[in-house]
Amino acid sequence: GQYDDIYTGHVIEHFSHESAMTIVAECYRVLAPGGRLGIVVPDMREVLTRWFNGTNDAIYITDRWYNLSDLDDICAVFLYGNVQHSHHQWAYELDTLARAMGAAGFGELTEIDRYRDRRLTAGTWFQMGLDGIKREVAGGD
Repeated sequence: GQYDDIYTGHVIEHFSHESAMTIVAECYRVLAPGGRLGIVVPDMREVLTRWFNGTNDAIYITDRWYNLSDLDDICAVFLYGNVQHSHHQWAYELDTLARAMGAAGFGELTEIDRYRDRRLTAGTWFQMGLDGIKREVAGGD
């Protein structure tokens, strides 16, 4: 219960759902009452909506362009994330991320601005996140 602020950007999707929930719960445990946890992950609702709608988006990673109207490229970049050293193991959108944070005890959930939040290295359409506050509790956690 000693930290005031924790931020995790594009991390928990690299863990199994169970392990990610353990990480979120551990963040809750180590935050002081009133402390804030910010989590940013790929926004699977937005990614898949654009794919279903036939949007011709592309993303450059490492040494090549990935065409996000191609399901193989969606899988490589987002669903399984195998273009990175650590593969994706779970997918999130606002409702599932809110449910995970709420289950750990976080309240006052607010959406992180995917384009302008100062904690992000780059503002992009394919990410989303939430800030949650550790509730004040009498007698400690």
